[in-house]
Amino acid sequence: MKSVLTLIFGTTVLFATITQAERKEFLSGLMKLSFTEAPMCEGRPEFITEVRPEIIGGFEKLPQLVLVANEAEYYVETKNSDNGLKIHSYQSFTATSPKEKSKIVCGSSKNAEAFRSSLFAPTLIDTTATKKVGQSLWQFQMLADKEGFSVWNKRSLAYSENESLEKALMKFGGRYRIYQLGKNQYEVVVSKDSADVTQYLSIKYDAVKSL
Repeated sequence: MKSVLTLIFGTTVLFATITQAERKEFLSGLMKLSFTEAPMCEGRPEFITEVRPEIIGGFEKLPQLVLVANEAEYYVETKNSDNGLKIHSYQSFTATSPKEKSKIVCGSSKNAEAFRSSLFAPTLIDTTATKKVGQSLWQFQMLADKEGFSVWNKRSLAYSENESLEKALMKFGGRYRIYQLGKNQYEVVVSKDSADVTQYLSIKYDAVKSL
């Protein structure tokens, strides 16, 4: 199973089983963050406002298939005009170059205060009867400080394989919508609105009906 998914999608990090190496990388990852300057954000990403067919009823309304994430976009903006912070990042699950896997698309801030945002979203969705592949939840983070902006996306250690995706997303405070973009293409958009910050996270998937 693992070799088949690796061949198709070029990555093994979407698997449901968390390895010991991943646990060590997760715990040490925040210590290795590098901040960089980025172009100013001129507006919101298109995925926030574009119209596409929505699947009503949640994950249980999906047909029996396996959805494997191929890319993600994460956008955050503060509501305080004095801060004026906006950050947009991109994550590829198929790129081989480390620089292309995760990067800051743009970032704007009127001050140098430290900032961190975080959202959770599934990168592997298995709605088949047997669920042999399993499901995976990732934590997506963006940070800002006086040196610039940084992105840090890793598989979440807080998600249990037996836990439903709906309950997991509710636990972390995110609302979600599911869209079908094409015959074998889907998208999940997770959003979170607080008193100070608005967040949007788009995950696009390829559908696999048999492995």
